[in-house]
Amino acid sequence: MATIVLDPGHGGKTKLGGSSANNATGPGGLLEKTVTLDVALRAEKLLAKQGHTVVLTRRSDHNLGLADRAKTAKVLAAPVFVSIHLNGFNNKVQGTETLCDTLHNSLSANLCRAVQKRMVAATGHSDRNASHAGGVKVQPLGVLKPALHHAATACCLVEISFMDIAAEEARLRTASYLDSIAAALASGLGDYLAAAATEQPFARGGFEDGFAAEGGRATPLPDARTESAERPPAYSRAQKSAMEDRREFARVAIGDGFVPGQTEMPLAGLETPGFSMSEFRGFVTGLGLRYFDAAEFLFMGASNGPGQACAGQNHPPPPALWPALTNTARMLDEIRHRLGAPCRILSCYRSPDYNTCIGGESASLHMRFNAVDFRCETGNAAQWLAVARTVRASSAAYLGGIGKYASFVHIDTRGFAANW
Repeated sequence: MATIVLDPGHGGKTKLGGSSANNATGPGGLLEKTVTLDVALRAEKLLAKQGHTVVLTRRSDHNLGLADRAKTAKVLAAPVFVSIHLNGFNNKVQGTETLCDTLHNSLSANLCRAVQKRMVAATGHSDRNASHAGGVKVQPLGVLKPALHHAATACCLVEISFMDIAAEEARLRTASYLDSIAAALASGLGDYLAAAATEQPFARGGFEDGFAAEGGRATPLPDARTESAERPPAYSRAQKSAMEDRREFARVAIGDGFVPGQTEMPLAGLETPGFSMSEFRGFVTGLGLRYFDAAEFLFMGASNGPGQACAGQNHPPPPALWPALTNTARMLDEIRHRLGAPCRILSCYRSPDYNTCIGGESASLHMRFNAVDFRCETGNAAQWLAVARTVRASSAAYLGGIGKYASFVHIDTRGFAANW
């Protein structure tokens, strides 16, 4: 049995922490905040009968900020968080939709689909998720922001219907309709939890911050934040082999990486004509990462510093290469999110000279600014590898190479799968 957090949207009389007191209103005056609480209380009874522990973010007509609503689930490390809402628009549009935040993970996507399927069947309205990739509708939603939730929590927001249509408001005033909506929500959550229980979880090891055990099967999902990758060129076996950095850092130590505010950034090579730190920072900010700063992707490598084996041989990536980092950076960000543990970038861009010095392959994707070597503060390389492979399977944008080493893991997004 699981701990489930239900969040009846809105409440109270004033806006608080990004949460308005009420949003949609029926033509006859029925308030969204009233219906969301009613549905949550009915669903709670059904789920409790099934043996689940159900926690509501509110049980009366009061408001909570979006961060506080999410915190309810985070402190419990709840496997499931669902925010309950109703829509209103122009008294004509109708339909049911379930949403994930733009930066959602595959757990949330699976929950979204399970809830949406049951809810559409209960309301009888059009499926407003059907036209969206993978059946998952996404938009920036403060209450679902991954940074506010535990890494192992699946979260979504359901918009039951458009209550500004008179006929729908009339239905929402009947106990039978509210019961069917609550039953659909409970069934959707049950479907999700049952499917999750059949997946073989990874060993959690020593991840103190919460290793997000994803399970052996991963549902391929398009990444809503990235464009579809172009079909990769047809490489020969020799060309593919030349991309796999099997012997990198065999001659020199990879080092401990750089963490802003904790370790000093080696500046050797940063002051290069044609490189603008402000422009690069703007580029990285535009990627929408949750955990990584622009400076981390500019770490020139432990061996590039003064007095080191490859001193001064690296330099910042040329602006023409910056776009190649996009999918790899986002993949690393998702890996760090699922691990629930800080990660350090040990090697990112390498000039051809620096790549040769540290033992990289002749076609290493580090020279294209498409690869990252990393290690995390907790766990081990086998665990980081397992999560990296799960993330790769979650989106076509992350298709690429993954290499396991004694103390770090390599990832890139070359467009075809490779393992070493």
